[in-house]
Amino acid sequence: VAYDTRPARGWPGGAEWSVVEARDIDAVDWSQWAGDTPPAATALFLSWPPSSTPAGADALRLFRGDLVVVVGDRGLWTGCERFHRDLDLEWREVLCLRIAQWPRMEDDMRIFERKCLSRAA
Repeated sequence: VAYDTRPARGWPGGAEWSVVEARDIDAVDWSQWAGDTPPAATALFLSWPPSSTPAGADALRLFRGDLVVVVGDRGLWTGCERFHRDLDLEWREVLCLRIAQWPRMEDDMRIFERKCLSRAA
């Protein structure tokens, strides 16, 4: 589970943060999402994948479904270089939505479908 390691507290006009349980990514059983046949109608949701680690790229590589939802700023602060390269090569953007943003941030929510829907990996 990935989340902001330095959440803002009491930002003027901003939202407060909820308590989040910290768990190592290795503690999560990813097998149902990384198999040859994913559960029907699955999507991977990535909100601000870190730019300092390959966590987002690894999640994208292991995911076998056909839809990915990404919330972020298109690479300024989110997602490592490999994440953005793989997203460009293997996924097609089908929808982009404006979302609530922190001041001076340019993030959005984008929905992608796999370019090759065969799920062959």
